[in-house]
Amino acid sequence: KYDDVWKTASAVLHRQGIVEFEDKAHGKMGVKVGGSNVKFKLEQATPKSVVVRVQSRRVWNKFPNMSLSRKIYSMIMKETGYTRGP
Repeated sequence: KYDDVWKTASAVLHRQGIVEFEDKAHGKMGVKVGGSNVKFKLEQATPKSVVVRVQSRRVWNKFPNMSLSRKIYSMIMKETGYTRGP
């Protein structure tokens, strides 16, 4: 699952903006989307589940951009075919 989600997230984030850094070993990616900085984090919670976190900030990294975070998270989940629940 980790590799599947990573591949999908990487594809989505490359389409959405400019990838500034990508570290698969630590599950982190930084992307510039428009005027916002997006931080993506992927963690292996259990052998069968992963935790996906998407944060975005705009205007000098002071203000959260919740709508962009939700949009990117939704795109990743939709393309992986996974849901939040068991």
